[in-house]
Amino acid sequence: MDKISDERVRLVLDYAKLYPNIPEEQAKELLNTYTNLEQRLVEKRNAYLKKFAKVLPPGQGAEVRSGRDSPRPGHSSQSGGRDSDRASPTAQLSP
Repeated sequence: MDKISDERVRLVLDYAKLYPNIPEEQAKELLNTYTNLEQRLVEKRNAYLKKFAKVLPPGQGAEVRSGRDSPRPGHSSQSGGRDSDRASPTAQLSP
């Protein structure tokens, strides 16, 4: 995925150089490149998911598939914010 990420960075840099006056032909080329990168990323993810499915029980495989929607480490699933943004329980007990 690093190669795809590198290409995506190059695409954004190319776009930034041309912005705000992007010729129509180059805009089409940038869009085609973007959709190609996205398709390759989906294909790469699908290949990894197939590998995960071979070694993980179905429940864990579903968690991997939906990983973008699950809370990230350091984030609260209820508040939507970082756990560190909330006061610690011991801080609440201090006089």
